[in-house]
Amino acid sequence: MTTDLGIIHSASMWLELHGENAIAEARRMAAEMQAKGDKEGADTWLQIIVAIGELQRNAAGRPS
Repeated sequence: MTTDLGIIHSASMWLELHGENAIAEARRMAAEMQAKGDKEGADTWLQIIVAIGELQRNAAGRPS
């Protein structure tokens, strides 16, 4: 089981690696896990997708 902190950390790293494509790449990973029958892995990726969106929204609202 992944902790909330682990999800946030993973989302942050994924966003750093993939930039504006982070959600699309995470969706690809979730689909890959689902195709392999790894429901827990797919669910984790879905949580990461939500966290990426939150991080992007927070960054967009932050003054430069």
